[in-house]
Amino acid sequence: MESFFKFNKSNRQWHLPIVAGLSVGIPMILGWYMDNIEAGKLGSLAGLSILYIQSDKLIERMIY
Repeated sequence: MESFFKFNKSNRQWHLPIVAGLSVGIPMILGWYMDNIEAGKLGSLAGLSILYIQSDKLIERMIY
Protein backbone atom coordinates (compact mmCIF):
# COMPACT_ATOMS: atom_id res chain seq x y z
CA MET A 1 0.00 0.00 0.00
CA GLU A 2 2.95 2.28 0.63
CA SER A 3 4.02 2.20 -3.03
CA PHE A 4 0.54 3.39 -4.03
CA PHE A 5 1.10 6.78 -2.38
CA LYS A 6 4.73 7.18 -3.46
CA PHE A 7 5.60 9.92 -5.99
CA ASN A 8 7.89 8.72 -8.76
CA LYS A 9 10.02 10.88 -11.03
CA SER A 10 8.72 11.30 -14.55
CA ASN A 11 10.58 12.23 -17.69
CA ARG A 12 7.49 13.84 -19.26
CA GLN A 13 7.27 17.55 -19.72
CA TRP A 14 5.30 19.40 -17.04
CA HIS A 15 2.73 20.94 -19.38
CA LEU A 16 1.60 17.70 -21.03
CA PRO A 17 -1.12 16.83 -18.45
CA ILE A 18 -2.53 20.35 -18.69
CA VAL A 19 -2.64 20.23 -22.50
CA ALA A 20 -4.24 16.78 -22.39
CA GLY A 21 -6.92 17.97 -19.97
CA LEU A 22 -7.73 21.00 -22.08
CA SER A 23 -7.79 19.05 -25.33
CA VAL A 24 -10.34 16.64 -23.86
CA GLY A 25 -12.30 19.04 -21.68
CA ILE A 26 -12.92 21.93 -24.06
CA PRO A 27 -14.67 19.85 -26.78
CA MET A 28 -16.85 18.19 -24.11
CA ILE A 29 -17.88 21.54 -22.65
CA LEU A 30 -18.64 22.93 -26.12
CA GLY A 31 -20.67 19.83 -26.98
CA TRP A 32 -22.65 20.18 -23.76
CA TYR A 33 -23.17 23.90 -24.33
CA MET A 34 -24.45 23.35 -27.90
CA ASP A 35 -26.63 20.43 -26.74
CA ASN A 36 -24.69 17.94 -28.88
CA ILE A 37 -22.89 15.63 -26.48
CA GLU A 38 -22.07 13.10 -29.23
CA ALA A 39 -20.04 15.70 -31.15
CA GLY A 40 -18.34 16.70 -27.90
CA LYS A 41 -17.33 13.11 -27.22
CA LEU A 42 -15.98 12.73 -30.74
CA GLY A 43 -14.01 15.96 -30.38
CA SER A 44 -12.61 14.79 -27.05
CA LEU A 45 -11.49 11.54 -28.58
CA ALA A 46 -9.75 13.45 -31.37
CA GLY A 47 -8.20 15.72 -28.75
CA LEU A 48 -6.37 12.76 -27.24
CA SER A 49 -4.12 12.69 -30.31
CA ILE A 50 -2.23 15.62 -28.76
CA LEU A 51 -0.57 13.09 -26.44
CA TYR A 52 1.22 11.45 -29.37
CA ILE A 53 2.41 14.70 -30.93
CA GLN A 54 4.73 15.42 -27.98
CA SER A 55 6.71 12.24 -28.53
CA ASP A 56 10.33 12.32 -29.71
CA LYS A 57 9.80 9.10 -31.63
CA LEU A 58 6.73 10.12 -33.65
CA ILE A 59 7.66 7.88 -36.59
CA GLU A 60 7.77 4.80 -34.37
CA ARG A 61 4.39 5.64 -32.84
CA MET A 62 2.86 6.07 -36.30
CA ILE A 63 4.09 2.59 -37.24
CA TYR A 64 2.34 1.07 -34.20
